[in-house]
Amino acid sequence: QTRIMVAAIGLVPWVTGLIVFNATPRVAAAADVAMISISTCTMLLLLLTTAARQESASVARRRAEREMATQSRLDSTTGALNRLGMTELVEGAWVDFKGGGDSYGVILIDLEFFRRLDEDYGRNEGEHVLSRLAATLQPQLRAFDAIGRWGRDEFLILLHIKDVSNLFVVATRLKAAIAN
Repeated sequence: QTRIMVAAIGLVPWVTGLIVFNATPRVAAAADVAMISISTCTMLLLLLTTAARQESASVARRRAEREMATQSRLDSTTGALNRLGMTELVEGAWVDFKGGGDSYGVILIDLEFFRRLDEDYGRNEGEHVLSRLAATLQPQLRAFDAIGRWGRDEFLILLHIKDVSNLFVVATRLKAAIAN
């Protein structure tokens, strides 16, 4: 739409001027060409302004849609992926594994006695623990690994690995980070 309007800004006054100039005597033609050019440019300026507003509204809408799609895949308490986001990543990893032979590993972290902690100290304190745990685990992972909240007190970690022994190394590192 914007390209059409930009082309019209250049072509409409020129074509209109040629038509008027050739159709009327030369004395009246100059005044007519000026009047038509002014009105055409005004009209095109209004159209261009409208198109710019519409395009910026469209860009804002697409940005909001992307943000909503991202937010729908994040856990609000921990900032990690939620079950939907992790499910999509695991399904994608499965397709990669079946198609190209890429290797993936999964680590499930289940917080023992979390329900008791939640009951004794309150829900807010429990959410704080979950948030701190996610913040502790995330720096231990590579940029292309993923962590997500799988259940109430469970986290699932998806790793792109070369060898199964890498899972033990990462699990040991995560266990040490949690212990610290």
